[in-house]
Formats: sequence, structure tokens, C-alpha cells
Amino acid sequence: MTIFLSLLLAVGGPVVPASDQSAATVAPQPVSPALQLSRILHSEANVIGTADDDQQAVELMQELLDGDPEMVELEQEFPGIVAQFAEAMIPIVNGSSLERLPQLQARQAALYSKTFTDAELAVLIEFYSSPTGRKIVAQTQDAIDYEATMADMKQSPDYEFSAESTLADVRTAGAKISGQMDSQDLLVLAQLGRSGLVPKLRDMALESHQITNEWTSEYSPGEEAALEAVIGTIFEKRMESIDE
Repeated sequence: MTIFLSLLLAVGGPVVPASDQSAATVAPQPVSPALQLSRILHSEANVIGTADDDQQAVELMQELLDGDPEMVELEQEFPGIVAQFAEAMIPIVNGSSLERLPQLQARQAALYSKTFTDAELAVLIEFYSSPTGRKIVAQTQDAIDYEATMADMKQSPDYEFSAESTLADVRTAGAKISGQMDSQDLLVLAQLGRSGLVPKLRDMALESHQITNEWTSEYSPGEEAALEAVIGTIFEKRMESIDE
């Protein structure tokens, strides 16, 4: 889900160094319920995604940069270069995201810990570990079209986007998949509804998106230089092909 946003930030948006949380080596600690839930919701599969997500990121990046006069001119001079940039950057962005994933999980866990009791976290862990919970998360991810996020980015010279827009896209996707629930799913959802946790989840959602968006804007040590290097290499090779 985050690969497209990370790519755009790498091309044109502000980035900040990721905080260093590896200064000391400590003995493994028991996993708290909040962190357990965070690892379920912000797993590698959910955050980094698949090859299909990578392709979607390339397509969305091309669509967004079609509105940038400089990039349009560059694409006219070197057809296909925007997609080439994106495809070269994806492994670097994915690698950084995987390296920094524990930081995202820890930040989200802190939010969950202050929002829910341990008993409530146990209910949510059971729900999101169930076939219905996994189905909802996966289908919502697949249904996101980034319409609100894209609109945000198109209005920003630095391709900035808000938590409000990413949350709007997730909620739109959730509405799309509501008709895909079977009778067993509806029973499980009704049980979650009776728990009284849905309003808490709804109230927490914006802050959760703010945490994710802040994490998305960060980079791991050496990532920015690696991105600049692959872009520079592609550009140099394109220039050389003209001179030949």
C-alpha cells in the first residue's frame, strides 16, 4: 500500500532520516498485545505488498507525473523514462520499507496501547487473525484506487498528501467490498460490532494514518543516495544513446 507514496516522495517530496532505534542491543522482550496486533495489521504483505502492487505504483506514478511540465518534457525526449525510473527505484524503496518496518509497527503499537485495554486488544487480535479479518484487510488493500490521495498530490508542488486523503481512500475501498462478505463474514462482523470497539477503531483511524504517512516520508541510511544513483545512471545511459 505504501510503495506508491514512497516512490513519489523519493522523486519530489520532502524526506527526513528515519530515527535510529538500534543504538543498543537488548534481550528479546515478550510481545505485547498491542505489538502483536500491529504486526498483524502492518505486516510485510500489507505494507510492502506484491509485484502487482509494484506495477500499480509505476502506473500511478506515471499518471501523477503526467501533470508535471518538466517530467512531460523529459518523457517526450526520453520515452518510457518515468516508468524506468520507477521500476529501478522500487527494489530500493521496498528494501528500505522492510528495514524500517519494525519502527512503523512499534509506533502503531504505541497508539493501540493507549487506545485499547488488553482485553480489547485480544478481541481485535482474534478478529484480524480470523479468515474474515484477513479477507477484509486483503480485499480493502486490493480495492484502494488512491483517488483522494492522487487529488491531494496533484495540488501540491512537492506531491504532498494528507492522512485525511489516505483514510478517505481506505474507507471508499471498504465500502466497495462490503457486498463481498458471505454469511459467515457477516456473523463475525456482527460479533465485532457487539464488542463496542468499532467506534474506537473509527476514532483512532486518522491518527493511525498520520503515523503511517510520517513513516512513509522517512528513509533509511543510504536510501536517498541509492535512489539518486539509479536515477543518475538511467539518465546517463539515455544521454549516451543519443550521442551514439
